[in-house]
Amino acid sequence: MNIGEQTPSTPCDCDILNAGEANGEKWVAAETDVSIRPGWFWRASENEKVKSVQELLKIYYESVGRNSLLLLNVPADTRGHLHEVDSVRLMELRAAIDEIFATDLAAGAVAEAENVRAGSRKFAAANILDSDYDKYWAADDEVLSTSFTVTLPQAQTFNRVQ
Repeated sequence: MNIGEQTPSTPCDCDILNAGEANGEKWVAAETDVSIRPGWFWRASENEKVKSVQELLKIYYESVGRNSLLLLNVPADTRGHLHEVDSVRLMELRAAIDEIFATDLAAGAVAEAENVRAGSRKFAAANILDSDYDKYWAADDEVLSTSFTVTLPQAQTFNRVQ
């Protein structure tokens, strides 16, 4: 492009922005940006308006729970520190998440998959149950639709999967 040359503006295709493109060539992670306070910056007048643990859990489930990155803004106060109210709320949120996911209902479960990439143990269905972040299950690249099954050691009722 030459300096001074103008490019035609492209209107926002909000359908693609909000839903993605099923057969697109790129994968872009969803991102949820929200502040722990009503505003983006710290104000003493908002110390009593910091989001509750229940509000933060709802945001967590509706972002992280839907495979989005959660960017939780926690602004510095006039000292350059996180205000005590915000800090305590973050610790309460962490404690709530730890308690919610404390029991591994899949302990002792068995995972099986229709397809495993190259039949390799490196990509085995059992990796779904492994807490090692670097282990995962994968199907062959040309397989566009497949599934896996997790058989729990006993009947369980749950409403969250991590």
